[in-house]
Amino acid sequence: MSQLKFDGEGGISITEHTSQFLKYSDISELIYEDVVCKLFTLTVDNRVKLWCHTLPSSSIHSFEQLFKEIHQEFDKYDYRYV
Repeated sequence: MSQLKFDGEGGISITEHTSQFLKYSDISELIYEDVVCKLFTLTVDNRVKLWCHTLPSSSIHSFEQLFKEIHQEFDKYDYRYV
């Protein structure tokens, strides 16, 4: 990965980070949604990590749902140009 953690403050966009994460998780053949979601949250930092902690417990039921919610929050900006 070009950037190990997405922090929402530069480097790459959340879309690029998610794409890289999915490429590596596919290689590792991760198939359990809960494991993939937990692993993904370990790849974020700073304000993105804080945002993840604001999600109510048991409110995310799939990686697709997490993907949609995190993109709604952090795809507003193209952080490469900030």
